[in-house]
Amino acid sequence: MASWNLKALREKLKATHDKHSIERAVICMDSFDWKSKAALYHVYTADEVFSKYSGRKDKDVAEMMNRLFSEESDVEFEKARCIREFSLVAAATTVHTLPEILAQIIAVSTDPEIRSVHSISFNGVVKKMMNPEYKSKLEAFQESFEYQYVHAFTNTVKHISLVKPKYSVGFDTQNYHGVVFDSFTFKGEDFESIRDEKLVEFINSIRSHCVKLGQELNELVN
Repeated sequence: MASWNLKALREKLKATHDKHSIERAVICMDSFDWKSKAALYHVYTADEVFSKYSGRKDKDVAEMMNRLFSEESDVEFEKARCIREFSLVAAATTVHTLPEILAQIIAVSTDPEIRSVHSISFNGVVKKMMNPEYKSKLEAFQESFEYQYVHAFTNTVKHISLVKPKYSVGFDTQNYHGVVFDSFTFKGEDFESIRDEKLVEFINSIRSHCVKLGQELNELVN
């Protein structure tokens, strides 16, 4: 799995930045590293707790349908399902902070005159980025569907209401059964319901994009 050499960036900043800027950058780098690992942990927890229920054979789907429609409660399954739901929402919420923390690191690295942490946002950094090649990469990431979805998803969860999860099971080409997050609307834009596995793809994609942008920031800083 790709990683961002934060130590190399710290060493570069020592040659061009003052002590205060370096300390601030290091705090943000540590936060990025911690939250990147936390997002992976939440996804791992979601997958691990549900590993015994994730089979896609016809008999696995049939067993799940019997479990869901049975009059007897399956406490172990219900616990695993809840942990998967909680973990995926936590993973999405955590990974959504990575672009904002990345913005803090970019701001310090490319413009040490910016002092107020509260005046910096990913959107603001994208707009003010002077390097055209790097700016286009930031814009492409910001305009990607996975970024747009997770941004809307997490803001809805934090500020408006839960994007309701429900368990869906049925026989299809993939014999899919799992958690499905309901459709929702954010700032006038409609987002269709998605499967848990698709949300995991979005989460992993955002993390990978942020790490890649961080790697390229290392090359950008002289």
